[in-house]
Amino acid sequence: MFNLNIITTNTHRLGIVCTVVAAFMLTCFAQTTSIPSRITQAVDNNDRVALPGNTHHLARLEFDRGPAPDSSPADRVLLVLRRSSAQQAELNAFLDEQQTGGSLNFHHWLTPQQFGERFGPSNQDLETVTQWLKSRGFHIEHIAAGRTVIEFSGNAGQVRDTFHTEIHRYQINGENYWANASDPEIPIALAPVIIGIATLHNFPSKPAHNVNGSPQVHELSPSDVATIYNLTPLYEAGIDGSRTSIAVIGDGNLNLQDVIDFRKLFGLPYNPPEIILNGVQPGQLGAVTKEAVLDASWTGAIAPNAAIKFVLSTSTNTTNTQDLSEEYIVENNLADVVSESLVNCEHEVTAAHAAELAQFREQAAAQGMTFVVSTGDSGPYGCANFDTAKTVTNSDVVSVNARASSPYVIAVGGTQFDEGSSAQNYWAERDNAVYGSALRYVPEHVWNDSCPESGCTNSNIRAGSGGSSTIFERPSWQIGVPGIPSGSYRLIPDVSMTASGDHDPYMICLNASCQPDNQGHFQFAVAGGTSASTPAFAGIMALVVQRAHSRLGNANYVLYKLAAAEDYSQCNGSDAGNPPASNCIFNDITLGSNAVSGEPGAGTSTAKFQAGFGYDLATGLGSVNAANLATAWVSPRSIPTVSLSASSPGGQPGASATFTATVTANMQMPVPGGTVTFFTVVTKLGTQRVTGGVNSQTGFAEATAALTVSGECPVDRRN
Repeated sequence: MFNLNIITTNTHRLGIVCTVVAAFMLTCFAQTTSIPSRITQAVDNNDRVALPGNTHHLARLEFDRGPAPDSSPADRVLLVLRRSSAQQAELNAFLDEQQTGGSLNFHHWLTPQQFGERFGPSNQDLETVTQWLKSRGFHIEHIAAGRTVIEFSGNAGQVRDTFHTEIHRYQINGENYWANASDPEIPIALAPVIIGIATLHNFPSKPAHNVNGSPQVHELSPSDVATIYNLTPLYEAGIDGSRTSIAVIGDGNLNLQDVIDFRKLFGLPYNPPEIILNGVQPGQLGAVTKEAVLDASWTGAIAPNAAIKFVLSTSTNTTNTQDLSEEYIVENNLADVVSESLVNCEHEVTAAHAAELAQFREQAAAQGMTFVVSTGDSGPYGCANFDTAKTVTNSDVVSVNARASSPYVIAVGGTQFDEGSSAQNYWAERDNAVYGSALRYVPEHVWNDSCPESGCTNSNIRAGSGGSSTIFERPSWQIGVPGIPSGSYRLIPDVSMTASGDHDPYMICLNASCQPDNQGHFQFAVAGGTSASTPAFAGIMALVVQRAHSRLGNANYVLYKLAAAEDYSQCNGSDAGNPPASNCIFNDITLGSNAVSGEPGAGTSTAKFQAGFGYDLATGLGSVNAANLATAWVSPRSIPTVSLSASSPGGQPGASATFTATVTANMQMPVPGGTVTFFTVVTKLGTQRVTGGVNSQTGFAEATAALTVSGECPVDRRN
C-alpha cells in the first residue's frame, strides 16, 4: 500500500482560486481464508501407509554393508508437508496471476509467513504432526514459516521405529554412504498432510563444472563476457547490480580472499560476498571447492555491485547441503536471484525429494525470487558421471537434472564459441588492462567437448544437458516459440551461455593462485561447464531486476513471451557470415548437438537433441543479448500517475464543481484499485473509490474517481 499526495488542480469559484489535492491510496488485498484441518482421526502408529518411490536407486543389495547402529545420527531431516488439492489449484492460479498484466496480483509478492498461512497446513494439523514426532523421541529443529517442511533430528533407531525403514551403510567405488533400505511408512491418519521425507540418504549432488585438459583457445575474463553478450551498455547506464541480491548455494568452503583477488585483478569494485553458515561450525567447513569459488566469483563478475550471499550448510547422514541451503534461502526470503549449479538426475531422486524441490521453488516464485539452475554437463544422460565416463552404455539412462526441471526455475545450458578460421575477427592480439580481448559477439554452437562416436578416447562425456522431464508437466508459458516439440512435460534448457572448459573456460582465482610470488607472478585457474554459465546468467538476471525496479519471480513467463515475439530468422547466433541483428534478444544456436560418445548417432546429424531454428533441447531459446533483454523487460511496479481535472463551476454563488482524478498504471500494472481523497489546502472534501479498466487507445490500465462539491472554498485563516 502506498500514497501519492502531490497532484493538484485549480478551479475558479467567484473569482477565488480553489486548490484541490487528490491523494491516491493503492491497496493490494491478500486473500485471507481459514485453512481447514485435514487430520480428522486419531494417530494410530499401527495403522500405517507406505510412501512409495522413496528409496534411492543406489540403495541396492550389492552395495549393502548392513544396518547403521541405532545411535547413528539422523540430523536435520526434512519432512515434506502436503498441500490440499484446493490449495495447490489456488497456488497455481496465483502464480499465473503474479505474471499476468492486468491482474490485481501482478507482481504482488508474498512473505514466507503469508505463503504459509495461505498455502500450508492448518495450525492444528501442524501441532498434530509435531507432537507425533516429539512423541517418537525426535527433536523439532524448525517449522518452516512457509509450512513446506518440518526439520527434525534423531537417530537411526528412532527412524526405524517410527518410519519402519532401516538406515544401512552402502559402499560404492570405495565410498561409504548412508541410506534407507526400504520405503518409509507413516500413520495413515497423517497422510493428508505429509508427502514424505525429502531424503534419508547422503548420496551427493554433482557439481556441474569441468575442465578437459589444457584450454585450447581463450580464457574468459568478465570484460570478455561483457563484450560478447552486450553487457557494456547496461554498465554505462549504471545498471550494475546495485540494490539487488544474489544467493549462491554452496557445495563446499569458500576462500573469500580468492574472490577478493579475482575482483581486484579484473577491475571490479570491492564488494566481497557475504558468507552465511547455516548450521555450520567453523571447524566443519571442509575443503575449498572450485564450484564454490566459481559461483561466488562469476555472479559478482556480471553484477559487480549486487550483494552476493554465499550460503553453506553442512550435509548430514540424511540430508545434503543443497536442500538445507535452499530451505534457508527461501525461508529467509534472502535474495532477488538464486544461483545453483548442482545436479540430481530425475531418475535418481525419490518422490518426496522431487516434491520438496517443487515446493521450495513454488514458494520462492510466490515471494518474487528468481531461481537459476544449471542443466548439467553430461549431455542427455544426467545421471552419468562426466568426471570419469568416456562413453555411455546401454545401462545409462536419458534423464534431466531434477533441480533444473521444475517449471519455477530458469534452466541454463551450455554453448561453445566457434570462430572458425577467423579468430582475429573476434579477439584482439593483446589483452586490455582487465585481461579482456573480445571484440564483438562470437558465433556459438552447442557445447560438446565429448568424443564423437567413432573418434577419440581421451575425453570424457562433457556436454550441455537438456531434454524432457519425466516428473514435471509442461508449464503454460512454454509455448509460442518455433521449435518447441509437442508433448506434456517440461523441457530444458530455457537459455544457454558459453560453457566449454576446453575452448574458452572462465578464469577464476583458486587456492591463492592469484597471490603474487616473490617475482610478482600469479596464475589464474580456469573452469567450464554449466556451473559457469549459470552464475553468469544469474548475474544478468540481477541486472534485469535492477532495471525493472522489482523482483521478477518466475522469469520464464517473460522470457518465452519475448522469444515468441522474436524474428528468429534475423537472430542466427551460429552464422558467422550473418550475425544476429542488433535488436535480437536471443542468439539462436542452430549448429551442433549435445549427444555424447556411445549414444546412437553421436557426432552425426542423426543424434537426438540437435540445435535448430528457434527453441531446441540442446540450448533452449539460445544465448542472450543482455542489454536488449533488460531493455525489453517490462517494468512492473512503476508508480502510477495521477491527473486531476475540474469541471467549469459556472460562476454562480454556491455552484457545484466536479473534480475527477484519473489514475493511470504504467507499463503492465494491473487496473488500479483503492481510493482517492480530495483536499483543499486546509480541508478534506471527501473520498471516492476508483473504478476503471484498460484504455483501448493507450493500452494502459486506468481508473477514475469523481467528487462533486458545492459552496464556497474553505479559506486558510491561519494568517
